[in-house]
Order: sequence, then structure tokens, then C-alpha cells
Amino acid sequence: MRKSIRSKRQGRERMHMDDEQARWSESAENATREALDEFAALPAADFLALKNIDGRFATLSIGNWLAKQARIVDRSTGEEMAFANTDDLIRAGWVID
Repeated sequence: MRKSIRSKRQGRERMHMDDEQARWSESAENATREALDEFAALPAADFLALKNIDGRFATLSIGNWLAKQARIVDRSTGEEMAFANTDDLIRAGWVID
């Protein structure tokens, strides 16, 4: 069974619970695919901002974005995370902020 819940921290984006794993709304996931795969975003800085379903935030450099490399950096820890593609990034709970 699929339940919808709201999160105050993630800007009131709608999330879904699929058995074990929380997910962003389909529209948030699609907007992320569009922004990253089709260059449909307009960055306000030298990076794109991302948020995770678990409350973390990260950045994707313009260089990595233009090279279509899903390599992001956690804003709090500085940890770099690399994903094979946008779908893997989304499955890990990341979307455009």
C-alpha cells in the first residue's frame, strides 16, 4: 500500500512510502531528470542544488553537469558521491532543490 506524507523540511514536496523506502513525488523526480538530462535548469551559481529525501543537501558542479556526470558533493560533510546516471541518483533519494 502506498501512503503520502508531507515533510516540512523539504519545502512541502509530496513524498511516497513504497513498502520500505520513501520517495519524492513523481513530478519532483521528473523535474530532476529534465534538469539534469536535458539541461532544463538555470543555475543561480556555479552549481546545481540537490536535496535528499533524508534531509541532506548536496551540490552538482556546473562542470559535472555539462559533462553529464552524476557526481555530487554533500554540503555538510564534503563527501563526494558518484552515480552511474540520473536514475541512480534519483533512486538514492536525490532531486533538484
